[in-house]
Amino acid sequence: MFQGKHGLDTTSRQTNRQKYIIFNVVLISLIFILLGNNAAYARTSMAHSQHQDLAHLASTSWLPSTPPNWPVVVDEHTTLQQQQVTNGVTVSSDLLQTVGGPEQAHQLDIDLANPNVRLGVVQAHNTLFSQDEPISSMANRTHAVAGINSDFFEIYGTGDPIGMVEINHRIIQSPASYAVLGITASGKLSIADESFSGTVTDGSAGHALSSVNRYNDIKGDHLALFTPDLGSALTLSGDTVAFLKAVNGSNDTYTVQSLQMNSNSLPVLSGEDALVASGSSASWLSTSVHTGDTITLSEQISPDTNLVHAVGGGNILVKDGTYFDDPQSVSKGERDVQNPITALGITKDGNHAFMAVIDGHEAGPNKSRGVTQPEMAGYMISHGAYQAIMFDSGGSSEMVARLPGQQQVSVINTPSDGHERPVANGLFVYSTESAPAPATKVVVNNGQPLTMLTNTSIPLASYALDAQGNPASTPVEVSVFPSNLASVSNGTITAKDTGHGILKIQSGNARSFAPLTVVDHLSSLTIAPDSVDLANKQTQQFQVSGKAVGGASVPVPSSAVRWSVDPSSMGSVDQNGLFTASDTTTALGKVTATIGGTSASASVAVGQVSKNIAPLTDVDKWSVTDKYMSNYPRTVPSPGPQTTSTGSISLSTTEKHAPGDSGSLDLHYTLAGGKHVLDLNAYPNDLNEIQVPTLDNNQAPTSIGMWVKGNADLAKGSGKPLDPGTLTFTLGLFGSDNQTVKFYPAALTFDGWQFVTAQLPAGQSYPLRFNYLGLVVINPVTTMTGDIYISDFQALYSPRPPKPYVYQPIPNNPSWLQYTENPADFKQEGTTIASLDDAHVHADDPGSTGSVALQQVGQQFKQLPTQAQPSAIQTQGDMVDAGTVPNLQYLKSILDSFGVPYHEAVGNHEITQGADPETKNYASVFGPTHYAYTAGQANFVVLDSAHIGILPSNKFQTPAEEQYQWLINQLNSNTSPVVFITTHVPAYDPHPVKTSQFADSYEAQMYELLAERYQQSHPNVHVIMLLGHARGFSENLLDQYGNNDVHGLPNFVIADVGVPAYAPADQGGFYNYALFHVLPDGKVQFSVMPLLNKIDVTSPSSTLAEGTALQLTALGTEPNGNDLAPLQLPISDPASHYWTSSDPHIVSVDRNSGKVTAHRAGTVTITCTSDLISGSTKLTVTP
Repeated sequence: MFQGKHGLDTTSRQTNRQKYIIFNVVLISLIFILLGNNAAYARTSMAHSQHQDLAHLASTSWLPSTPPNWPVVVDEHTTLQQQQVTNGVTVSSDLLQTVGGPEQAHQLDIDLANPNVRLGVVQAHNTLFSQDEPISSMANRTHAVAGINSDFFEIYGTGDPIGMVEINHRIIQSPASYAVLGITASGKLSIADESFSGTVTDGSAGHALSSVNRYNDIKGDHLALFTPDLGSALTLSGDTVAFLKAVNGSNDTYTVQSLQMNSNSLPVLSGEDALVASGSSASWLSTSVHTGDTITLSEQISPDTNLVHAVGGGNILVKDGTYFDDPQSVSKGERDVQNPITALGITKDGNHAFMAVIDGHEAGPNKSRGVTQPEMAGYMISHGAYQAIMFDSGGSSEMVARLPGQQQVSVINTPSDGHERPVANGLFVYSTESAPAPATKVVVNNGQPLTMLTNTSIPLASYALDAQGNPASTPVEVSVFPSNLASVSNGTITAKDTGHGILKIQSGNARSFAPLTVVDHLSSLTIAPDSVDLANKQTQQFQVSGKAVGGASVPVPSSAVRWSVDPSSMGSVDQNGLFTASDTTTALGKVTATIGGTSASASVAVGQVSKNIAPLTDVDKWSVTDKYMSNYPRTVPSPGPQTTSTGSISLSTTEKHAPGDSGSLDLHYTLAGGKHVLDLNAYPNDLNEIQVPTLDNNQAPTSIGMWVKGNADLAKGSGKPLDPGTLTFTLGLFGSDNQTVKFYPAALTFDGWQFVTAQLPAGQSYPLRFNYLGLVVINPVTTMTGDIYISDFQALYSPRPPKPYVYQPIPNNPSWLQYTENPADFKQEGTTIASLDDAHVHADDPGSTGSVALQQVGQQFKQLPTQAQPSAIQTQGDMVDAGTVPNLQYLKSILDSFGVPYHEAVGNHEITQGADPETKNYASVFGPTHYAYTAGQANFVVLDSAHIGILPSNKFQTPAEEQYQWLINQLNSNTSPVVFITTHVPAYDPHPVKTSQFADSYEAQMYELLAERYQQSHPNVHVIMLLGHARGFSENLLDQYGNNDVHGLPNFVIADVGVPAYAPADQGGFYNYALFHVLPDGKVQFSVMPLLNKIDVTSPSSTLAEGTALQLTALGTEPNGNDLAPLQLPISDPASHYWTSSDPHIVSVDRNSGKVTAHRAGTVTITCTSDLISGSTKLTVTP
C-alpha cells in the first residue's frame, strides 16, 4: 500500500499512458482492499445473531422463526443492520411481520465477559424526586454508549422510581416488592425479588431500619432513613426526626446532629441524612438516641448480598428458560395487553445480556402494535434468555445507542409518545476504556462507492475507531484522487469534474478507500413522496435522488434542483423542496423538480372535501367517564352515567356552531388541581353508532374533524397538547379490526368556535368506529372548571379522484391454470372438485331460493360429462342462514342427497353471526372446524374465518389449536402438486364496496403473504386461495396487499347459491358453482357454472347479408324460490359458456363472444350453451 502511494506521488514523471495504467491498477487494488475490509467486518458476528441463525435453521425454511407465545411470523426485515457500538456491544433492529400485526424490535447484544464492557445505573438528575430525565440525556452526561429505560415511576407525581436503586454500592432507594436487576462487582447480572433489612444501633440500643428513601414509610410504625438522594422536602405528621452526619466519610457511622419531635416537615437534605420515625418507632428514637450520640447503620440486601448496582423492574418475564407469570407484577392488569415493552435477558451461562425494546401503540401500515408480556418473554427466550426482566413500558420504552462515528447516543426506537419521555432512571452500557486511542479502523461514505453529479455538494460521512470500537484520538483526513474530481471540506464533498477516482480516509496509521465517480448528467430523477394529499396550509418536504447511466444511485441535494408548482394557486415550494399548501385552494396538481434537463413530478392534492358524520346532539345516547378509554374492549358501562367525578355531559340548545343546528354537546369539566392526570371522556353507548366510512369508491378519509368552542378562561393559557397544566382535547376511534387510534389534536387555549382536525394514519381498517371524545389534563396547577361545546363530527376526504374500478372477468392466469368454457373439454384423466357457497337455507322454508338453487346444483352434478362430475364437494360456508341445529341438519340432508363426498367450511352464518359458536352446533353436525383432506392430486386445507378473520376465530376451534401454525404444519407435510387454501371470508373483497373481507387488513396481508411465500419456495406446487362470503363469482391474481398482480396468487371467490349478490349480474353477481379439474401433473382446468332455468338468445336482425356480421347476445334466467324474483344475467365471461352454429359454412360464430359472420346464403341455428342449458335463434343469410 505504501509503495502504491509512492507511485501515485511520482506520477508527474510518467507519460499520460503510464498515468492511466498506474491509476487504474491502484484503483482496482484499492477496491479489492476495500471489499476485503468490508468482508472482514461483515464476518463479525454476535451471540444473539448466531442464535437467530440456528433458530431459523430449526424452523420452517420458508418462513422466519416465530418466538414462543407469538402469532406466526410471516416475514422479517432488518431495519437497522447490526452495528458495533463498542467492543463487545452491538445494536440492530428488525421488523417482524406477524399475522397479528407488525412488531418493530430493537436489540442490544452485550458480551458481559468482554473486559471493555460494564453496566451501570443512572438516576434522573441524580435524585429520586425530580422532573425526570430523558434516557439520551442520562447517557450523554455519563458517557454511556448505550442504554434503556428502567424502573416504573410516579410519572404524574414525584417522579420517584417504584423499585430499588443502588449505585456504586450505595442504596439510593431500598427495594419494593417487585423484581430487581442487580449488577455484581464482576459484572455478572442477577434478576430476583430482593428484600431489604437494616438496623440502627446506639450503644446497646438497637432498632430495625425499615427502608431507605421510601417516603411512604413515614406513615404507620416505621423507622426510615432519608438521604440527600431523595432530592425533595417531605410533609410529615408529627414524626420524630434525627439528623445525622457521617463520621469521616463513613457510610455506616454517624453523629446525631439534632433531634426534632412532632415534626411536620423534612427539609431538602444536603450534606446530612435523617432518620424519620413514626408510631412506636418514634418512641424508641426519641428515648434511645440523643444529640451528639454516635450511631451505626447496617443495611443488607438479600438474597443477592454482593450487588454494586441495582435497579427495579416491573416483573420477571423468564425464569429458568420459560415464561414466568410473576405474581408480583407491577402491571398485572396489562399482562395480555399489547404495549411497547422494554426488557433485559441473561443467557444461562451469564456471559451475555440482551436488551430489547419492542415499539407499540402506533397506527398505520408496518407500524408496531406492541406485544403482550408473554409475547415479550417469548421474544427474549428466542434470543437465548434464560432469565429476563421487564422494565417500565408504554411511552417510557426507549433504547439509545452510539452509532459508529458518533460522539453521543441516538434514539434507536420510536417512542410511542412521538418523542423521548423523561423517566426516573436507566440501565446503561459503558466502555471501560479510560481514554480514546489511535485509530485502527476508518470508514468513509459507510464503506460504499459514491457517485455524484457535477457541481453538487453533499455531506460526506467519515469516522475513525480505535481498537475498542470507540471514536479514535487521531484526527481524520479525507482526500480525493485525482484531486480535480472533487474537494472535501468540513464534512462536505463538492463534485467538480467528471471521471473515476477514489476517496481516501486516513487517521494515524489506519486508512481506507471508496470508489468515487462523478457524472455530468442523470439518466433519471426520482421525487419522494411521489403522491401526497395535504390539507390547506399543510407542508410537505420533498426529496430527490437520481440514477446515473448504468444504474448507480446519485444523491441529489434538494437545493440543487429547480422546483415548480402547477397550478401555482395550489401552493408554493421553496428552493429546498419544502411545499406549503394554499390556505384556501382545493386542487389536484403537481410539484416538479428539474436538474440538467431531467425532471420528476409528484402528484399533489390540496384541500379537503367534508362529509358530515354526526351532529353530536343525541346526548341521550351518550355516557361519560373519568377513565382512560383507548383500550379494546371497552371497560366502561353502556349505557353509563352522564355525570362523573371530573364533569358531566348534556345538550346545550343555546350554543350552536351554525344557526340551523339544534345545539351542541356540552362537556362541563371540574378538574381538581394537583399532581395527577384527570380525564373526562364522553362516549356513545353503542360503539357502532357513529362510523367513519370510506366513500362509495373505497376512498378513505385523510382526516376527521369537529367544531369545538373554548372559553375565556382557557384563552388566558398557552401550551401544546399534553403540556402540564394545559387542557387538551382528545379523541379515540376503533378500526374494524379493533385496533385503537387515539389523538390529542388540540390544546384548548382559545375562546370561540374552532374546527379541530386530526390526521388519520394510512392503512386503517374501515369503517372506523367512534369510541370517545374528551378532555385530559396533566398536573393542573389549580382547579379548572368550565364548559367545552362540541358539534358536527366530520370526515374529510382528499379531492384526488380515486382510481376507477376496472372489471376483468378472468385474469391472465398462469399456464397451469386454465379457464374452460365447457366442462366437457376437461381432460379424461384427473379429478374434479365442485365448490360453492352462500345458499342460506332454512329448515322451516324449503321453498326459499337458496334451497331451490342448492337442490338444482345436486341434480346438475349427475348430468355433467363423466370427467366433469365431481368426486368431492367443498362448500365455503354460509350454507345456512342461521346456525341452529335444525338448519344445519337440513343442510346436511340436502348435501347427503347429492351422493358425493362433501366438506362444509364454517361461515359467519353457521355461527349465527357469533351467537352460536362453531364449537357448539356446527361441530355437533359437521365435526372439526378446520381440517385437511386430499382429493386426487389436490390437497384442501380448510380454515375457520367465521369471525371475519382466522385470528378472531382461533378461540372457537375443534380441535382446540392455533390455526395459522396448523396451516403451516399442513403445508409442510403437503405432498400434492395442488393446494387449495380455503376460508369462508376472503382476505380481500373483490367487489368495489370492499365490505366482505377480513376485519383486520394487516391479517389479510399476512394471510396472502404466507400462502405466497409457500408458493414461491415450492415452485412445483400450485396454490389456489378458495374463498366465499363476498357474494358472486370472481377470480383475481393478487399480491399480499390485495392488488392485481400478474405474478400474484389466484384468489377465487365462489359465493352465491340463491341469495342477492354483492356485485352486478354482469360482473359475477349471479348464482353459481365452480368445477376444478385437477390433472396428475398439477395443472388445473376450471369452469364457472351459473345456475340457469333457460337462456334467451337475441339478434338485432333475423337476416343478414353475405359477408356481414352481427353481435348476438344471450340472457340467462336463474332459478328462484318463494322469496326472490328470478335473476337474469348476460351469458358472458366469467360464466362458462360457448356458442355454436348448426352450419359454420353458412354462418360462423365466435365461440366466446357470440359474434356471427355470414358466409353464404342459407338458414342456420345459433346456440348458446351454459350450465347444460341452451338457447338458440335462427338466422337467414341473403345473397
